[in-house]
Amino acid sequence: MVLLGVSALASLPIFLNLSKQYTDFGAHLEFVASLVRTGSTDLPHFAFEFAVAFLYALGLSLGQGAVLVSMLAMLASAGMIFFIIREGVAPWTAAGLSLALLFIGPLSIMTLAEKELYLGYMTPNVYHNPTQVMLRPMALALLVIGARVFDSHVSKARWGLVAGAAILSVLACLTKPSFQIAFLPGLGLLCGLALIGRKELDLHLSVLGVAVPSLAVLGWQYSVGFGQVQTSEIFFAPLQVIQFLADRLLLKLALSLAFPVLVTAFFFREAFRDKRLVVAWSTACFGLFYAYFLAETGSRFSHGNFLWSGYMGISVLYVACLPTLIRQPKSFPQIFCWGVFALQVLSGLIFAFSQSLGERYLYYW
Repeated sequence: MVLLGVSALASLPIFLNLSKQYTDFGAHLEFVASLVRTGSTDLPHFAFEFAVAFLYALGLSLGQGAVLVSMLAMLASAGMIFFIIREGVAPWTAAGLSLALLFIGPLSIMTLAEKELYLGYMTPNVYHNPTQVMLRPMALALLVIGARVFDSHVSKARWGLVAGAAILSVLACLTKPSFQIAFLPGLGLLCGLALIGRKELDLHLSVLGVAVPSLAVLGWQYSVGFGQVQTSEIFFAPLQVIQFLADRLLLKLALSLAFPVLVTAFFFREAFRDKRLVVAWSTACFGLFYAYFLAETGSRFSHGNFLWSGYMGISVLYVACLPTLIRQPKSFPQIFCWGVFALQVLSGLIFAFSQSLGERYLYYW
């Protein structure tokens, strides 16, 4: 309860501010207003809009509904992070680390003097996009489910888990497809390698729980977004979008991946045996590929919509890395990783604070 209370108090000023600015909050609130006015929406990912419209029907303003949905998503993320990292540590320690992961950022303190804390980085925590905030707890839950695909000694179908995975997969796609388009091929690649290596694999969970419902919704979303009205197309564009938005890309990528790369490199054997971490790395690699190599034509080019896959892939990767570090005995590599972790938490807190500074939130992008 303390974790949830502190998470709420820390994130409330951020969302109160950003919901009043014309960030992605403003654009999505326009979609909500249209939904309330007409009773329909053209958006293929509409979960946030329907959630806010429901709260509006209960008497909240659109802005208040957006803040409440975002706050609830942050609390759900805090709960999921606690669930993932809780083993082997005291509850208070797990709560503190969960709070740190809720706000951790890239090592952007290195570019603080230039006030560059966001653009060009693969940022694990983004606040100005409400659908990304809403998606994060679902992505973390899907990470847990993805690891369960490789459970040993599964003698019969776990239909309850399959049904839960299917519902979650559909909800994640309808919230924002950015995670699922990276998670699905990432999990699929690992399943293919497991089949080739004749390792145990829960095909019911991977196929019926994740692949089939995800592909069904993603296929429909693609037909709506790209098939019916040819306003935009997806094309191969190495570095074009992110280079349009920022500079010093290699440095910022290195600073974005510092913590997970160090943990994985220093403790490779333990990391390789951690199923959640392997799934997270596979997902993050596909997310980074989309972020750096794909783009949309026309007016959507500057939107950088594929960047969201990179952000969310990195977000779950950070969470998945921490249990591996927690299990390590005290040593120089472990202390070094904790030091980098602390610096990235500080960087993330500085960025989070900047997002509560009225119209000046853009000064630190």
